[in-house]
Order: sequence, then C-alpha cells, then structure tokens
Amino acid sequence: MFAYTGNPRFLLLILVDSFLTILHNYISILMDKYFRLYEKVSNKLVADRSVNETKGANGVNILRKKDYETYQAIKYGSGIKSASMTGSTVMLIDLDLVKLVNQKDFANFPDRHPPSYHSDPSMNKMLSFATGDEWKRLKSILTQAFSASRIRRVNEGLHKTAMKLCDFIRFQLNEPVTEGSQQLEIVSPINKYLLELIACSVFGLENTEIFVSNDSPFEIYTKQVQRAMIRHRQARQYPGLVQLAKLFNLFRPSAEALRFFEETIHRSIDKRMERGETGDDLLQLLMEATSPDSKHNDGKLSTDMILSQALMFFFAGTEGPATLLVYGLYELAKNPDVQQRLYDEIAPVMEMDNCIDDVTLTKLEYLDMFVCEVLRMYSSSVIARRCQSKYQLPGTDIVIQPGTNVHTPIYGIHHDEEYYPNPFSFNPDNFTEEAKRKRPSGAYLTFGTGPRACIAQKFGLIQGKSAICHLVYNFHVKTCSRTESPPKGSIESMFLPINGLWLTMDDRKNKI
Repeated sequence: MFAYTGNPRFLLLILVDSFLTILHNYISILMDKYFRLYEKVSNKLVADRSVNETKGANGVNILRKKDYETYQAIKYGSGIKSASMTGSTVMLIDLDLVKLVNQKDFANFPDRHPPSYHSDPSMNKMLSFATGDEWKRLKSILTQAFSASRIRRVNEGLHKTAMKLCDFIRFQLNEPVTEGSQQLEIVSPINKYLLELIACSVFGLENTEIFVSNDSPFEIYTKQVQRAMIRHRQARQYPGLVQLAKLFNLFRPSAEALRFFEETIHRSIDKRMERGETGDDLLQLLMEATSPDSKHNDGKLSTDMILSQALMFFFAGTEGPATLLVYGLYELAKNPDVQQRLYDEIAPVMEMDNCIDDVTLTKLEYLDMFVCEVLRMYSSSVIARRCQSKYQLPGTDIVIQPGTNVHTPIYGIHHDEEYYPNPFSFNPDNFTEEAKRKRPSGAYLTFGTGPRACIAQKFGLIQGKSAICHLVYNFHVKTCSRTESPPKGSIESMFLPINGLWLTMDDRKNKI
C-alpha cells in the first residue's frame, strides 16, 4: 500500500491499489468456490452413473475417475490397444509406447504439461516446472543430493520425527499410554509429521512447534504455499480459467509466506557458513551438491535456487508420503490379516534396533510389498508430457504435432485387470517376486518413468516406511463408527480424504 502525502496523484494510486487488492481477493475466493462446486457436482455425476459404484471408488476424485473411465473406454470399449487421440491430447495405452515416449524418445517429450503458470521466480525455478537446459542443470545437481549415501545421513532425523508422531498420537488420545480403544482423526497428525520432517530435514530448523501448536508459522505458511500449488494442479482440470488466474496472479503464494521461507532459508545457510557448521539434512545436501557441467558459482545452487527446491519439497515431499501413510493406515484397519503380517515382520526388528535405518528398511520384504500396493491403489492420475516436434507414433496412424499433450494414464494402468487381478481389492501379494515377473515392467508407474521420474523416490520411500514401522509397532489400527468407507479424496485436500479419516488407535504399550 502507498502512504498518502497530500498529492492527488498519490491518492489516486492508493485508491487503485486498494481496488486491485480487493478485486484480487474477491476473484481468488470466487475461483476457489468454483473449483469446489465443480468437483462436487462432477463427483456426483460420476457416482450417479452406473459405471463404477464398485470400481474406482477407493479414495479417488473426479480427476482420477475421469482418467480411469477414459482409459477403460478406449482399451476395452473401443478395442484400441495402442493409443488414442482426442482433441489436443494423446493417451497412451500400450506399455511399449509408454516406454518409447517417456524413455527412448524422451528428447522429443522433455517437458511436463501444464507449463508453469507462476509469475514468481521462486516458483518457476522449481525442478518440477523447469524446462530445457535449466531442467537438465537442476537435475544434475539435485540427483546428487538424493544419492543413497547422502540420504543415509538423515536416518536419525527420520527416527526422531517418527517418535514425535507416536508421542503426539498418544497425547491426542489424552494420556501418554492409553488404556483401551480411542478414536482419532489421523490426517492432521500425519500432516504434522511430514511438515516437521521437512522443516528439520530441508530447512534445518530445530524448534518448529508444529506438534505442540496449530498456530505454528511454519504450518500456516506451508498451507498458503500448498493452496497456490493446488490451484496450479486444478488448472489442468479447468483450463478455461488459467488466463484469468494468471492475470490476477492467483498461482502465486502470498508475499508474506514466500518472505517467511526465504528468510528462514537465508538464516539457516548464513548460520552454517558463518560458524562453519554442517547438518545431516537435505539443506546441507543441497548446499553441497554441485553440477559437474556448470561453470557458474562453482556449479553450486544459489540461495534462491535452494529456496525454490525447498518449496517444491513442501508439495512433493508431503503429498506422496501423506497418501501412503493415510491410506496405508486405512487399509491396515480394513485388513487385519495384512496388519498382523506386517507387525510380525516389523516387531522383531524394532525390538532389536529401534532406530531403524534405510538399509534395514530395504530388507523388510512384506513392508515393501505393502507400500507398493498402497501406492498402486491410490496413485496419481497421469504422467503429462508435451510434444516438442512433429512425431509419428510407431505402429499407429497418429502424428503428434508440436505442443500436443501426451498422457500416460497411471491410474488406469494401475487398475487394469490385465496387469492386476481384482485391481480394486487391496492385495500386497501383487508385489511378490513371482507376481512382478509375470507382469510387464512398465505396469507400475507410481514414481513416473524415464529421465523425468521422481528423483526423491528413495527418500520418499524411506520417509514413509520409517513412519509405518513406528506406527504399526506402537499401535493396533482399527476402523470405528466414524470411519468413512471408502474415503473420498479431493484435489482440494491434495487427494487425501476431504472429510478426514477417523480410526481407532489401540496402544500396543511397547515403548520405542
């Protein structure tokens, strides 16, 4: 806002600035309401159709349902087994074509769609939104930060944060060690766990107060960043509103939120550089990571670039693990035999070495099967790429023109009976060694495929597996009268249950 100095021109500037601020806020509120209403109506229309009352209802939203139905209609309705083109979008059906586009011929499909709609540089510099040579440079640097040896340095932080989660759940159940069964809404504790983990491992913070208060600045500003990222994702579903959103800069988090994280990053980096300190966290890995091809700044990331990647981890680093933990607990509650089998594998390891590390986690076979099945059942909708130059899709009469969107339907493939018998039934045995050998290798796409696959896959899996081990070891999870079955996911809630997830948590009274 401008300060009035008595000059009529300044008064006009003040009035115009005030009007634009009010208009921006009003448009923002209207768009949020429109997104919610559209999704609510669309979900009802899909549910009212006879297509999938028994299928496609496991925590999905309209985005995934529509992609699944499109995939099914093309492959089993039209009998097209390769690919189909509708308007400006090509959907790949054949797994060999999926590999071709995303791997062998990646140079022709290097960028994601939709492109970044953010006008703020800190958002556009994220690896997720980067394109061309800038993406290549960023990936070469960040890949080092997520090497197995460097991830191993954050083991202790993962363990401590998982312990905090278990203590917080006990606190929520009113007593340090609870007698009997009590109900708990589990989405909120899981989100706090992931925020605490990122605050400590990415930003190098020590006292976040996330577990002791709902008013932690870190949590408040994180939600503002996530709100902007959700709008970015909604743009794919409602492309007609993109230009309006860009005009009023609605894809940008508040300046206050960005300033908070920027100052936090700068303080953490300056503190370490001044004192010659290092940390066993991702912030340190980002500070140390260098690009062998870069001639600028010794190949290291600038502070602004570190901030951009840190903001990216807020979304990517919370969404995937939150999906795994929330829906994983739901499936454990619904499948007591699976829960018992998982507990039988975890308990001896936890009793022998309660600070479970990444090496031990990789040796727990049933845990890995369980995690893979959760991520299959509750996967993303599509891998979206944009064609760069004219391309003849092999084995078809489809010629993909520059600018065309090419989609790989992850959710459709993950729920295809050809690859997964009874695909809407939860079954970790889908990932036994024998089952994997019988299935085409490209039929599991949770972390993407090709050069654009998730570079933080190992960290995300360790993050989720560590929490699962602590939760299953400490609590027996059951459904209760308030458990919504199936849970209803939403873009608005980052695909988590929009109404929360209530479960009964019985303390096993084993102490870590």
